[in-house]
Amino acid sequence: MTNIPKELYETLGAKKLIRYWNYRYEYHSTITKDGYQIGLHRIPCPRDQPYNRSKCPVLLWHGLSNSSEIYIAGTPDSSLAFVLADAGFDVWLGNSRGSKYSNKHSTFNLGTSQGQKDYWNFNIEHLALYDLKSSVDYILSITESQKLSYIGFSQGSAKAFMALSLDEELNHQINHMIGLAPALKPRKIPGSILSTTLNYIKPSRIFNILGSKDFFPIAHSFRPSLLSIQSNATLIRYTLYLLLNWKMKRFGNHQQEWMALQNIFSTTSVQNVVHWFQILGDNRFASYREDENVGVIHTNNRITIPNLIYPTRHITTSITLFCGKDDNLSDIVALKSHLPDHTKIFEIDDYEHLDLIWSHDAPDKIFHPIIKTLKTVWNLKDKPISKFHFHSVPYNDDFDDIPKAAENASSWELFGFLK
Repeated sequence: MTNIPKELYETLGAKKLIRYWNYRYEYHSTITKDGYQIGLHRIPCPRDQPYNRSKCPVLLWHGLSNSSEIYIAGTPDSSLAFVLADAGFDVWLGNSRGSKYSNKHSTFNLGTSQGQKDYWNFNIEHLALYDLKSSVDYILSITESQKLSYIGFSQGSAKAFMALSLDEELNHQINHMIGLAPALKPRKIPGSILSTTLNYIKPSRIFNILGSKDFFPIAHSFRPSLLSIQSNATLIRYTLYLLLNWKMKRFGNHQQEWMALQNIFSTTSVQNVVHWFQILGDNRFASYREDENVGVIHTNNRITIPNLIYPTRHITTSITLFCGKDDNLSDIVALKSHLPDHTKIFEIDDYEHLDLIWSHDAPDKIFHPIIKTLKTVWNLKDKPISKFHFHSVPYNDDFDDIPKAAENASSWELFGFLK
């Protein structure tokens, strides 16, 4: 694996991370049906190649309290987005509402307390049925393609399960879904702070502790500007160990670990976290529900019927999942029982949750099998992946294409569940 230059640790933000390695970069945005601006990063072609966009768009989506940076937090041979671009795919990186690249709204005044309350009034279902759908529609419109492939990490796979189980049109638009450390009904983790919280605190009571707006608002402060690179990584490592019992032994050298962990966090809503706690506590992959006894009521924003158990076995899109055998969040038994029979599941020995994207051998065990799968889906000839000599290169302003924000609020129905 290529070493990470020291100057890259200070290269913060998706645009700079992508341009550092001399990939072409585009920024796009789309407006969801309920007015949220969703930021999309695009890497349209291989590194140092002529500007010839691929006809095979692939949309990557991050997990809970992450951003698109998780797919570019490394070198070209260790970051999934770069590996896919060098294999010839048109790579798009999605960002859920509330994260650092999707933090605006078309009507809410975020400078007021009421605007903030209205903005953070969303859960996983909104990410699935609005953010994902709007992004897919936009990408297909821009690329003039009839279909795209989708890759989701953790919550990024859960939102796809939700959306595909309810939106018939989306099953025709996504020709293949790939889940990395997929979440559907996560397992409880004995001895962790997370499990202790579930045992003693009712999910909806989290609002009384954390408020009703953004979860982890200091997420962007976990940066080497406040701490040394090593101290920053150590703090995050121990936080994740206490919360989730993650040991993170497969990141390779310290450089890769430091780079990955400084790009791990972004913001989301408290309601989104509460939704996950409901799923964990009830052991049901179901829609969000209000608790009127808590005194924190958000909704006029319900999308589906209350306590809907998502009909995930109805999904017709082909699915491939990569699961770590040591992943204490991804419940393989639940995935097998709740997803359609055509789902293919690959179990990787000694892999924890984050190893699916950041393990030192993820390029061989995960990324290259993904490329092989996608080439089969797109009926491409099995050509070897281009190899480059990775080194630091200066920015090239000619690579920075930033189209104007575009609105995309298509009309669609979800089997009668939408208002």
